[in-house]
Amino acid sequence: MSQQNVQISFCLPVYNVKEYIGECIRSIYEQNLSSFEIICVDDGSTDGSREELERIAENHREMIILRNESNKGIGYARNRALKRSAGKYIWFVDADDMLVPNTAGLYIDIAEQTQADAVLGKCISFSESTTVLPAASGSDHYRIVDFSDPDQFYSVGRSGIVCFGVWVGLFNRAFLVENGVFFREEIRALEEFTFYVEFGVKARRVASVDHYGYYYRLRAASASHGGADLMNVPEAAKTVLRIMESLCLTHSAYAYSIRVNMAKIERYVETCLARSQDTRYVRETLKYFKERGYYPHSIGLPAYMLKAGGRGGVKHAAMVWALRIEPFFWMIHYACKLRRFLKCRGRRV
Repeated sequence: MSQQNVQISFCLPVYNVKEYIGECIRSIYEQNLSSFEIICVDDGSTDGSREELERIAENHREMIILRNESNKGIGYARNRALKRSAGKYIWFVDADDMLVPNTAGLYIDIAEQTQADAVLGKCISFSESTTVLPAASGSDHYRIVDFSDPDQFYSVGRSGIVCFGVWVGLFNRAFLVENGVFFREEIRALEEFTFYVEFGVKARRVASVDHYGYYYRLRAASASHGGADLMNVPEAAKTVLRIMESLCLTHSAYAYSIRVNMAKIERYVETCLARSQDTRYVRETLKYFKERGYYPHSIGLPAYMLKAGGRGGVKHAAMVWALRIEPFFWMIHYACKLRRFLKCRGRRV
């Protein structure tokens, strides 16, 4: 296939997802597209994911496999796939997730009609134990949205959770490259937030479509749900907040939308700090955020907070609220330490 004829490039960072990668790639082929490529970047997998990719690729000429000899992070992997891609559009797909059939064609049609820099849809979350995927729904109705209004710009999943994932839709490749919108490789978590904000303040036209086109797998071992080092998130947050503060100064019209991102980041930070076993590190890092006005984080964001419930329902929501009150934060932190201690002690007995 000539590179000039590639309509869309699906960019997949792959790290220890051997049991899921087949389903993901199969869902891409169910898009029934005439010209596409799948660029898989194996990011130093140790579970046989690389070999599984090579096995699948034997029968699929659209697949391109790139390899990192060591784990360099999802931002690096996505950037490498983006730089290697030839499609007019880019879709960043996580290799343990799936696309709803016939979604990509719909989004491409909308992008062509509107000349949008991105077409963003909605996602459906499901757990590892799910045997039958929830039914997808929606329509081809879309609206043109602006980054200054986070209620419209960000996707809201079926459960009401705000979706900050770059995987909810497709992006115009030329726009990303020409405007230098890439993922921050110096951080090992939260890289999607800076990508979204830097894209948002530069985007000229974004289409939001009322369509559930992406199946997002909730997985305990994933980087976003506990698989990563807990300290990655607070350390990355320090970099992210500096970037966003700079953007607030230069793009004041988007200050509220940037603040919504900050609120989401602060929730991640509080949760990771509470679960960390290093009390000294927790105390120093919490002090860092308090001195900069990011703890306890603002409750005055109704547009965000009303829609940002957690996947744990009432129990999770209560935990989020408790973490904002410092005495409760420390109670939760020490409870997590005690639980870990008892668990480890039980293993030794």
